[in-house]
Amino acid sequence: MLSIAMFTACNKEISSSLIDEASRNERGQIEAPGEVGVLRLKIGDCFTNEGDSVEFVLGVPCSTPHSAKVFAIFELPVGEYPGLEKTKNIALMKCFDESLNTPELLDVTKIISISGYAPDSNSWANDRSVICFATPKVEVNSEGFQKTI
Repeated sequence: MLSIAMFTACNKEISSSLIDEASRNERGQIEAPGEVGVLRLKIGDCFTNEGDSVEFVLGVPCSTPHSAKVFAIFELPVGEYPGLEKTKNIALMKCFDESLNTPELLDVTKIISISGYAPDSNSWANDRSVICFATPKVEVNSEGFQKTI
């Protein structure tokens, strides 16, 4: 079953959303874990987010257990902030559409939810980015460890 959710990013300090302490290779893929501000996430990045913060996440190599993978990033139109519900609805619809158009990044049989980070009224003046990500299914292997699919 596929579920869809949207989280608004409350960028209290835009600078924390711009950090990128993950080690990346020459193609920009994360090779070693590190904090990554949500505004520095790239398509194909994998991450975990154990806390309440949507300012930054722990970027990890996709070959290691992770809670999400970025599959699309887009900008909302310039103009006045449309309000929380409208922003979430626009972002959700576009993220869902993008999930169907990125088969090279997503195998929909291996994900359980489509989510995203969208700007809120506090960050609208500096940020209109929506970051779409998928949460993969997790299974327990014979040793009892969780394995991200």
